[in-house]
Amino acid sequence: PGTNATFTAGDIDFSLLENARLFHLGYPTLMRSLYDDGGEHLKEIYRRAKETGMTTSLDVELSIRYQLILSTSIFILDIRILLTYNTIRLK
Repeated sequence: PGTNATFTAGDIDFSLLENARLFHLGYPTLMRSLYDDGGEHLKEIYRRAKETGMTTSLDVELSIRYQLILSTSIFILDIRILLTYNTIRLK
C-alpha cells in the first residue's frame, strides 16, 4: 500500500509549522488511516493545525468516502474545496 495507507497526525511535526499561515491537505480519501477510524486522525490533524492559528483548508474528490471526511472535519475547516470530475468523450 505505501505511506498513504498509514499516514496519521503523528507523521506531522507541527512545531515546524508554527510560523505558517495556511495548512492544506489534499485528497484524504486516498489516505486510509485518515478515515478508517471514523476520521479521528483527520480530526486530530486539523485540531492541531487550528491550535497554531493557521487557516485550514481541505480538498476532496466526491467519492463514497467524502461524506465521512467532511462530517468529521467540517467544523474545524476554514476552506473546503470539493472537486468533481466530468467525463469527456473524445471522438
